[in-house]
Amino acid sequence: EPRFGSLLGLIRIAEYLFVAAVFGGLLFIVIGWPEGVLYDTSLRFLRLSWVGAVVSMYFVLALSSMRASGESFAASLNLFAWPGNLDSGSGIVLLIRFALVVGSAWLVFRPHKTLDPATQVPAILYLLAMTATYGLTRVGQNLPFFTFIVGMIHAWSMGLWIGALALLSRAVLAGPGEADLVDAVRYFAKFSGSIIVVTCVTGALQIYLMDGSAIFTTGHGRLNVLQLVVVALMIWIMLLLRNFAAQR
Repeated sequence: EPRFGSLLGLIRIAEYLFVAAVFGGLLFIVIGWPEGVLYDTSLRFLRLSWVGAVVSMYFVLALSSMRASGESFAASLNLFAWPGNLDSGSGIVLLIRFALVVGSAWLVFRPHKTLDPATQVPAILYLLAMTATYGLTRVGQNLPFFTFIVGMIHAWSMGLWIGALALLSRAVLAGPGEADLVDAVRYFAKFSGSIIVVTCVTGALQIYLMDGSAIFTTGHGRLNVLQLVVVALMIWIMLLLRNFAAQR
């Protein structure tokens, strides 16, 4: 079996960050910054994030297909071979996620659809379904059903935090803006604390449900310990951002 787990892991991280940027960016426009669709920097950010999500997901599927089938990398680039190679629970979830990410182009290139009353609810449900697939990655394994519900909530809260922060950072760093940008930063500073709390609680529950007492004796458990360190760093950054927003 080809040994490229590290490469696949890095691409998976990039994939998640790009998808989170699309999900969180569009959802934050709906709940806190409707004027974001008027900024060229915001539109460019969403489109580049979508391209990055599609490209990174394509290579995740190709490498996963290569690992499952033992074929060459060139042969695994054929997307028509993926359904036959990725027939496990996690493989099917990957294929569904790829289709949803590609299909999200109708929102990325026309973000006003997320604000139109006629299409807002379907748009939000579509985004939630796309990101919920990260909570279903371990479908088919012997895990409690509650694990998948917690995983979906964890993916939603984390994706909203990352995507909203990335979108606002891009818009703020682009230069001075109108009063709506100030209000958007203030709104994010207010609700980001609650999102971080939800992310931490659901993440801790996931660790308990999947690893239990084996947190230090398994590779997945030790990886979750590292994740806790990263989340602690995120909380510290969040507190700095709240103070910065309040001062400015």
